[in-house]
Amino acid sequence: MIKRVYFRCKSLGKSPYSYDVIEASLAIQLNEEVIYLGNYLIQPEDSTNIQSDEWLKKCNIESNYKFQYTKETASKEICRVLDKHINKFVKEDRYILVVLNDIKDDNRFLEQLIYKTSYFKSYFFSSFIDVRVLFAELAKYKLHRSPDSTLIDIAKAFQIYTEYPRTTMDELKLVYGSYTIIQQFINNLYNHE
Repeated sequence: MIKRVYFRCKSLGKSPYSYDVIEASLAIQLNEEVIYLGNYLIQPEDSTNIQSDEWLKKCNIESNYKFQYTKETASKEICRVLDKHINKFVKEDRYILVVLNDIKDDNRFLEQLIYKTSYFKSYFFSSFIDVRVLFAELAKYKLHRSPDSTLIDIAKAFQIYTEYPRTTMDELKLVYGSYTIIQQFINNLYNHE
């Protein structure tokens, strides 16, 4: 059985060890079907300047942004959802983590987000899929050049069309776009054999 978790987050900085996640989105895929889509708006632990216009602008956040979870409640909820589809105590029963762009350390942000609630490696295999790197490499052979590294540009290079705006703040749409790209690419591989 194929078990994948597509994950994307927005954080206050580049280091998962120094900065908080403020938005986390994930999709769970079992075989060919997405069975869960979740988006978590997370209150930063250090919220001294949280509502200042300067802070909102720095984080590319709209002024009506409403946090729904603390880090602890988001962590517990994410782990609860992940627990439904695997047995953490069986080594072979893990998810494959799919991230949109590991340069941003999404996998390490997820690990830091859930580390107080559960052990990261009890959910995920040690290797993961980086959608941007995978498709940029494949595009070199197909297009004889590298496309821009955004998800939308890579999708266009493979003539895969996703339905979300380029400037969206909703990380969940990017997560679902990653799933769409991988599924359509796999389908194209099988159809061209």
